[in-house]
Amino acid sequence: MRFSNSFGIVALAAVLGICGCSSDPQGDAIALIKASGGKLRTDGEGRVVAVDLSGTQAGPTILAAVGVLPEVNTINCSNAEQITGAGLAGLGGLKNLETLYLGGTAVDDEGLQHIQYLTSLKTLHLGHTKITDEGMPALDPLTNLQTLVLSDTAISDKGIVHLRDLRDLSTLIVKHTKISPRGINELRRTLPDTRVDD
Repeated sequence: MRFSNSFGIVALAAVLGICGCSSDPQGDAIALIKASGGKLRTDGEGRVVAVDLSGTQAGPTILAAVGVLPEVNTINCSNAEQITGAGLAGLGGLKNLETLYLGGTAVDDEGLQHIQYLTSLKTLHLGHTKITDEGMPALDPLTNLQTLVLSDTAISDKGIVHLRDLRDLSTLIVKHTKISPRGINELRRTLPDTRVDD
């Protein structure tokens, strides 16, 4: 079953009972993700380990459904323009989540607050989102990050102070931001082992 509009997806979510009243929440989540056009990858034991919502019309309800799949380590929401920060609230239980692509979504500072609980993240793509300096404190706890993309956002010198403790960061992409040349130099000074791509 596939729906071409968000109303159909929300209706399906209500029928499936993703909110906890289902006897098979994982099966229901998988059905909901597939109905939105999402793709799934499983491991050798049949457990869902990766969810690809890129380019779909999936919204917060679909993203929140991913949160009931405990083995997921990769989520790709690139250019899924209906994805907002509200859906991130349901991902806090994904202790294996290492890769999260949110580039080209509607995630903003409020939604970014939910990311601070995803402390196993190693790759985080926030390019082309609505985040600003105000949301940057949410990145402070993400000390396992190795790759961070902030390109095409409103991040400035004020926001980058929240990156100084990300010592495992090997790649930082900040093209087309409001970070000044002085700010770039400061990043390179405080994170000497990080490749800063501006």
